[in-house]
Amino acid sequence: LFNRQWDKPMSNFDSFQEAMFSGYLLFLNNGWPNLIDSAMAVTEAGKASVPLSRPELGLPFVIFQLAANVMIAQLIISVVITSLRQANGSAFQTEDQKSWISTVRVVDSKFRQFKKDQLSRGWAGRVAKQSWFFHATNCVIMTNVICMLSVTYQMSPLHTQTLEIISVACLAFYYFEMVILVCA
Repeated sequence: LFNRQWDKPMSNFDSFQEAMFSGYLLFLNNGWPNLIDSAMAVTEAGKASVPLSRPELGLPFVIFQLAANVMIAQLIISVVITSLRQANGSAFQTEDQKSWISTVRVVDSKFRQFKKDQLSRGWAGRVAKQSWFFHATNCVIMTNVICMLSVTYQMSPLHTQTLEIISVACLAFYYFEMVILVCA
C-alpha cells in the first residue's frame, strides 16, 4: 500500500504569495473553476476533501468574478468615452485628419448659409420643401424595391416588359429628384 498524501492544488490560499497568485488567476478568469471546486471541497482539518461538500464557499468566488468583470467592462468603457469626450471625437485621428475635418466644417458652414439663402428663392427649393415631394420619393423607392423583388426566372414577356417600364419610370423620377435637390 501507498501512503496517501494531499496534493495541494496549483492555485490555493495557503500562504500570502499563493493567495496573491490565486487572486490574480481568479481576476484573469484563468482556472477559476478548479479553484472554486477545491474551495467547495474543504472539510475539517485533518480530513480528506469531499467534492461539493460546502457549496456556500463558492459564493465569494462567483461574486468576485461578477464584480471583476463588470468593473473591467466599466473601466474600459469609461476610458474610451473620456478620451473621446476630451478630444471632441478626435482621439484616434492624425493631425492631417483633424485639419481636413476643420476645413470641411468651415466649408460646410459657409455652404449651409449660402444654401439657406438660395433655398428660399428658387423653384427647386420650394419643391424640395414640400411634403408631397418627400412622400412621392418614398413611394417611388418602395415601388422600385417591390419591382426588384418580384423578378423571377421564366417570367412571361408581359411581366418582364411591365417591370422594365416601372424601373425606367423609377429611374426617371430619381433623375428628377437629383436635379431638384442639386438645384435646391
